[in-house]
Amino acid sequence: MCALTLLPARADVFDRPTTAADLIAGPLATPAKQIAGAQAIRGRFVFKRYLADIPKPLESSGEYVVLKGVGIDWHTLTPFDSETIVTGNGVTQIDEGAARRADVDAPAMQAVIRTLSALLSLDVAALSSTFELFGGATADGRWELGLRPRAQDLAAFIRDALIAGSVQIDRVSLGDANGDRTEIEFHDVAYDAAPPSQAERARFGE
Repeated sequence: MCALTLLPARADVFDRPTTAADLIAGPLATPAKQIAGAQAIRGRFVFKRYLADIPKPLESSGEYVVLKGVGIDWHTLTPFDSETIVTGNGVTQIDEGAARRADVDAPAMQAVIRTLSALLSLDVAALSSTFELFGGATADGRWELGLRPRAQDLAAFIRDALIAGSVQIDRVSLGDANGDRTEIEFHDVAYDAAPPSQAERARFGE
């Protein structure tokens, strides 16, 4: 399990504009190399949703898989079993064995899905086309990356984002336009160079 530290003050991150090239050549060089050779990224997550009118965060945990160029399988295991499979063609929600599929037509929602995939795969080149980039290396040898949407339609969903890590991503913080916040901790992250199995690809509708 990776060691986690508290995220730095958001104001500090957003005082330091940067570029994708500087990040890849500097603090993200090692994770970028790991991800470049991976066909799949797998790990566990702890998801906390902070709402303005609820004193305690809504918390869930589970596991996820990112298939490069295919999509994301986000599987919540506690407090209940729920699975969301996201691809470029739509979103499939599986609850208690029953699957519901929704096509993704809205440009803003497509942008959110692309952003989520780029975040989990740390694709800063893709992120830079949609977000202004901030941050870099920290004094303790870690790195932090701040994002602010360039387009107003995406800003309606995401006010800003903060990603922090060492060799890999440890934590993501997403600020909503309405002031709510989502914190995601990542554990046991593994980069798999082997092609995904046919069964795994079939789960994504491949």
